Amino acid sequence: MVYSIRHSSRRDSRIPLKLVYIGHNHELELSNHPNGAGFCMWYTCTEGKGEFTVDGKRVIIRPGQCVILLPDTPFSCKALPGGCIIHLLGFTGPCCIELLRVFGIEESGIYQLSDKSILPEAMERLVRMHRHNAAPEEYSKVCYSLLLDLAPRIERLSDIQAEAPVNEAIQMVMEYLEAHYREPISLDTLADEVHLTKEYLCVLFKKEMGHTILHRLTLIRIGWARLYLEQYPDKKAYEIGRMCGFDSPSYFGKKFREVVGMTPDAYRRVNSIVV
Repeated sequence: MVYSIRHSSRRDSRIPLKLVYIGHNHELELSNHPNGAGFCMWYTCTEGKGEFTVDGKRVIIRPGQCVILLPDTPFSCKALPGGCIIHLLGFTGPCCIELLRVFGIEESGIYQLSDKSILPEAMERLVRMHRHNAAPEEYSKVCYSLLLDLAPRIERLSDIQAEAPVNEAIQMVMEYLEAHYREPISLDTLADEVHLTKEYLCVLFKKEMGHTILHRLTLIRIGWARLYLEQYPDKKAYEIGRMCGFDSPSYFGKKFREVVGMTPDAYRRVNSIVV
């Protein structure tokens, strides 16, 4: 499960290190962010294997390894066959980048943890804090302490582990889907964008990504729907669906349940805590 921590007061802007996301024993999901995120993200694999594409390079993450992403770093990720369980931290703040540099983390990439025992207890503590609606500064203290403990036990892995760049046509398709997910998108349009026949594009995409273009588009739309359900508590679920490219409320509800495992309204209730 991934929990979002929203900071609603002006006083929160003075917190030097702010935690915005917690992912505890979470199944790594298929995700594509051609423009990156507006905050730092720290993925740690605890079980299985996952694949990340960071700035066009593929890396495989295994238990005890981390992918650390600085703000606005383009990336995509997915679990490999057998699944991938991760812990996730998303954090920002005025001293965020400088703090990572002091800890020796100066660029996005894959890192190795020499001690796997530190994270589980800290992650469980953060989840308990979320359930009890902890104050923002309390998250900051735990996050800083955790980074302080992890810093001497982490080492950057060589780029030798990086694999070949993603096929250019596939990358263009993923970027188009991310940019136009609100709109109706046809295979003809995508094929014209990359100058391929739609039949060949479908085969190439399935071979490269392991799923269809439609499935990819659905995952992108559901990903945004999850975010909007948290950001716009006054909007109805069907309105959120329309914002994300779903014309039919029933189809939106069906696909949301298939991907997330619960209805949009249930998801909103679970993730409705504001700090």
